[in-house]
This record gives sequence, C-alpha cells and structure tokens, in this order.
Amino acid sequence: MMGAVSIDLGLDDSALDASFVMGGAVRELFLKYGGTIDGTLLRFAGEYYTDAESDLYEIEMRGRVTEIDMGKPNRAKPHHTLTLSKTPTTS
Repeated sequence: MMGAVSIDLGLDDSALDASFVMGGAVRELFLKYGGTIDGTLLRFAGEYYTDAESDLYEIEMRGRVTEIDMGKPNRAKPHHTLTLSKTPTTS
C-alpha cells in the first residue's frame, strides 16, 4: 500500500510554517501551488515605526505553497490567505 508516512524528528511540526494575506489574487503564486519543496521564493520588506523611532525589516522565505484559503467573497476587501509549509526563513 502506497501512502504518506509521518516522521517525528522531535521538532514542532509547524515550526517552519508561515502564512500571509495578499490583497487580491496573485497569479504567479497560484501557479506555484504544490510545486517543489523550495520552488517559491518570497521577499517581504516593511517597517515598524512608533512616534520616536522606526526599524526597517526584510524577510526572505523559500518553500512551497501548500494551502490557499480564498476566504469569503467580499467586493470591499478582496484577499487570499496563502500558507507556505516547512519554510526556511532568514531575516
């Protein structure tokens, strides 16, 4: 019988998972759904700021898109939640 086998390596199973929300459909990410284990490279650049200071951050992730949640249809706020599984992240 062929099937998937779960292996416990003593680590948290979701330790390297990441999810993010896009402001609409991004065709390239839909095309990469279920691709190779490191087939999707994402780069996020942003800033945390307060009244006194600000910090710039850049995050790069490589992995595979394993889940797409289309959410509830709403014309006012189009969004799609995507999940990358087993994603090595560097910042």
